[in-house]
Amino acid sequence: MEGKHSIIEVKDLISVMNNTVILSDINFHVEQGEIAVIIGGSGSGKTTVLKHLLGLYHSMDQAVSVMGENPSVLEEHEQKAFYKKIGVMYQEGALLKSLTVGENVGLPLEQHTNLPPDFITEVVRLKLQMVQLENAIDKFPSQLSGGMLKRAALARAIVMDPPVLFCDEPGSGLDPVTLYALDELIINLKEQLGMTVVMVTHDVSSVLHMADRVIFLEKGVSIFQGTVKDAKYSDHANIREFFARGMGE
Repeated sequence: MEGKHSIIEVKDLISVMNNTVILSDINFHVEQGEIAVIIGGSGSGKTTVLKHLLGLYHSMDQAVSVMGENPSVLEEHEQKAFYKKIGVMYQEGALLKSLTVGENVGLPLEQHTNLPPDFITEVVRLKLQMVQLENAIDKFPSQLSGGMLKRAALARAIVMDPPVLFCDEPGSGLDPVTLYALDELIINLKEQLGMTVVMVTHDVSSVLHMADRVIFLEKGVSIFQGTVKDAKYSDHANIREFFARGMGE
């Protein structure tokens, strides 16, 4: 689309851990405003790629660029500024059990801003309203269903209006109806907040529903990036099988 530009670029990314090559040839880009979905079989390197994008694993200077920066090589104060610009939705939610939903969602604002408590509370209420969870502000994580936990985690991930949202298996453990509702919510929030979304998932239904860009990994190599339509009819048998299996064909 006109006016778009790459907000994430990965070029010849290699990852070696304990003398074992985990990633050997990863290349892809993500344009601003897209939902990019990283897929592939178990052990293909999806989570490792995500950790490189988050700066949790070291990458060579030019191998990873997120909003123009490689987070793994930034100085500590630069990393802090970088992490304020991204949101992360973890697979299990990662909510603190001793805090209420509202306190969990407001935690990034308390830690990284000087906003007054009353204003933080209003922001938290707004974000919980956006994920249809405003009535759960005073509940504890143990009182929430699986789908509600996911939405609370999503609210926390977007509480600082990040330009980029990273999601690690957001639909894991959800039934198809709840998964569809979560997918719809992420799509709507992406539009409302103008975010770019990068998601690791194994749910074919989510890929078909959401993805503007598909990145397929196999044995630590990116063997495809493109649209869902192109992926479904790819020359790579494993990619076609991935979609066929998920669609019950």
